[in-house]
Amino acid sequence: MKRALLPALMMLLLLCGCGGGAEERIEAQRDRWAEAETLRFTAELTEDLETEVFQCVLCVEAGPEDTAFTVTAPAELAGLRAVLGPGKATVSYGDTAMSLGAGLLERLGPAEAMAMLTEALRHGHVVRAWQEQDGETRLLAAELYQSETLGWTVWYADETGHPVFASLREEGRELLRCTITDFQET
Repeated sequence: MKRALLPALMMLLLLCGCGGGAEERIEAQRDRWAEAETLRFTAELTEDLETEVFQCVLCVEAGPEDTAFTVTAPAELAGLRAVLGPGKATVSYGDTAMSLGAGLLERLGPAEAMAMLTEALRHGHVVRAWQEQDGETRLLAAELYQSETLGWTVWYADETGHPVFASLREEGRELLRCTITDFQET
């Protein structure tokens, strides 16, 4: 009986350790990124609207105060740039710039979402973390919350710790998702 119980106990201990440090590694990255001068990445974003699906590609550069986004696709919007900061928003295209003021910050769609993502990467509360396998790639994943109803699920490359995919949810409903590439910190 004892011999049969020992392998079962060993398996239980192995299974309990599957999350093995995921939360600690993600929190360590978060703390490092909170101190970084700039986070830069490309985000291929998909937003499910009620009547259509909006897709775009943004180059994101997030500093300690402001977050800037430049649209690279679709072609009709390429070159459009937005800068969001505390109580301000500016949109520019070529030589023309327009301040939007604080009132319009409530719903700027993808730009606002990327500002929220960089804030979550730097300061988000890790609710839970785990490890996943995607084919040959090992991923760390975490739920990061910014409010009671709004939060991100972020998947990180196990090898580098960089975010590779994120999903924004409000009260369980996915609002948008993005694939993250070319992540850099300075």
